[in-house]
Amino acid sequence: MAFKPSEVSGRDIVAFESWASGSGVLKENGFVLSENDNGDWSVAINDALTLGDPLGDRVLQVPSSLVLSSSTIRKEKTIMDKTSTAMEFLIKKKLENQANQFLLWLKILQEFEKGEDSILHPWLRSLPRKFSNAICMDEVELDCLPPFAWSLATIEILHMDSFIEALHMTRGIISQQTMDDNELLRWAFNVVFTRCWGQDGDDDDADRKDIVPMGDMFNHGHPGNVFVHYDENGNCNIILKDDMLPGSPLQLSYGFETNPYRFLVVFGFVDESQKTIYSQLLSKNPTKRHVEMGYDVSAMTFDTTDGSFTEEVWDFLLFSLLEQVPELQEVYYKAHISGDKSTKDSLRRKFYLETCIMLKKHVDKTLLEMKKLIDKVDQQDMSKHELLPMIRKNNVFVAQTFSKVKSRVDRMIQDELSARKAQEQ
Repeated sequence: MAFKPSEVSGRDIVAFESWASGSGVLKENGFVLSENDNGDWSVAINDALTLGDPLGDRVLQVPSSLVLSSSTIRKEKTIMDKTSTAMEFLIKKKLENQANQFLLWLKILQEFEKGEDSILHPWLRSLPRKFSNAICMDEVELDCLPPFAWSLATIEILHMDSFIEALHMTRGIISQQTMDDNELLRWAFNVVFTRCWGQDGDDDDADRKDIVPMGDMFNHGHPGNVFVHYDENGNCNIILKDDMLPGSPLQLSYGFETNPYRFLVVFGFVDESQKTIYSQLLSKNPTKRHVEMGYDVSAMTFDTTDGSFTEEVWDFLLFSLLEQVPELQEVYYKAHISGDKSTKDSLRRKFYLETCIMLKKHVDKTLLEMKKLIDKVDQQDMSKHELLPMIRKNNVFVAQTFSKVKSRVDRMIQDELSARKAQEQ
């Protein structure tokens, strides 16, 4: 093997850019790699921007020969024969939706073993040496995660363990030395899950997963200002969505933009620019009617700037509250389904205070949990647990949003009580 990830101090970006240029990667319209103060790399646009038509807004093209695709791997009969038992195991573990990532993981390990003989060697040496996501967290760091994040982190860790178990069921794909190198296996797992992307549904193989060298340098932004387009030859093109100013960062959306915990646990960063985040309202036993009423965690959100919340939050709370009065719950449900706004508004008005109080209880409970977690972080020696500052940053961000919601709901309750008192006089 040419190197161990932990033994290489920095990312060899210079060699990577030279290799990419010589391998047919086209950088256009001012595309430039940029390093920040933390040593992380991203994509920006310089003053060479010259947009044209068609595809004149393209900033990057990566030839199909460099794209690592699960679709291509699945066409290799030898590989699929040698992984058949492993794939059956993943299905048994209910991980069939991650089978394509498993194949990419094997591909990364194969190419790593080739060392300098791998066509992808310069790209491998350009990758991060360390990651900051759940796979790399120690027990203390995991214990400081909020319940939602802890659950997601536990799932990620279990998935990696299942990948490793499945790996030992393959035959003759990688060496025993690699199989026994847990540090390398974890590193390759993180490479796949932080750098691969899926398709937009307009592809013949919409479930496939790809890793695109150089294309994987785009950081997250929502909404993204670039998008991915594959041409008829399978080349990967990154296209600008909007007019850009020189120096502007170019960003792809990593999806699930309302879930701060996914960014923390899967990718290892905190996105404080999120406009909305999960309300964390959940039903223990969501029914078909809950869904018809708009029960969707990605839609039931809080605004991070002013603490406002979506209509779906209110519908979920009132529908849940009316479980105590089944006949009124039925009326509310039918009004929602039929679009009877008048009846729906009437019930909202009737139970306005009770719904506010129900939301306040949820918010207060969450804020208490977040305070305990922030205090727990502050009691630790951060020099021994280097991911704790990032976890604290996440917890503070979520707590600040919930505090804004609390202020809003407290005002709503106080205004309602004052109005009712005035009516009684």
